[in-house]
Amino acid sequence: MQRAGRLLDSLDARLAASGGTRATAPEILDACIVLLGADGGYLTVAAPGDVHAVVHASSATAEELADLEICYGEGPARASFEDSAARTVTLGEASGRWPVYVSAAESLGAARLSAFPLRSPDRVLGVLVLYVESDHPLSVPDEVAQVLVDHAALTLVDTCDVPELIRDDEWADQAIVHRATGMVAAQLGVSPQSAVSVLRARGFVRGERLVEVARDVVERRLTLNP
Repeated sequence: MQRAGRLLDSLDARLAASGGTRATAPEILDACIVLLGADGGYLTVAAPGDVHAVVHASSATAEELADLEICYGEGPARASFEDSAARTVTLGEASGRWPVYVSAAESLGAARLSAFPLRSPDRVLGVLVLYVESDHPLSVPDEVAQVLVDHAALTLVDTCDVPELIRDDEWADQAIVHRATGMVAAQLGVSPQSAVSVLRARGFVRGERLVEVARDVVERRLTLNP
């Protein structure tokens, strides 16, 4: 485990060099991306009610990958969270398990995704997902990377207001919008981005906030037809 020990030392050194008194979620994610040789990634936190909120995404591609998984309710991050185990998938080989997600993720340029549960001593906080744009592995095996991510999870607990983030109603609103986006995208046969535009337009006409329209869709009080 010498390699894992060196990774932990490197993570601590990077966070200390940031100059702040507390490490932030973006700093932790960005350090993991560099140390593990990924092209980008995102970090989610789980909240009550099966809500998975994106805390930070390193790029527009990472943000869209996170949105896809939340919208469609399938993908490696959700699977990793549910069984508290790391998993790496080559998208071209995973279409049988997650057909909708894989097709959309490949269109964004991702070739391989690695999902690692953020494990604290008493629960799984969320998931850290890394992607590469060519089919090459991370710089270390998954079991070594998981040691680093477990250390990152403890750092989050020690330095970030994770409980406050989880209780914030904003996360619940975000999850409702994402779920409604996936439903509308399926109903109309359009992209998630177009589905959000449809929801926003309906809210403008009705004089309602986006989350209010989304809640009507999720609770099946509103169906949008082609």
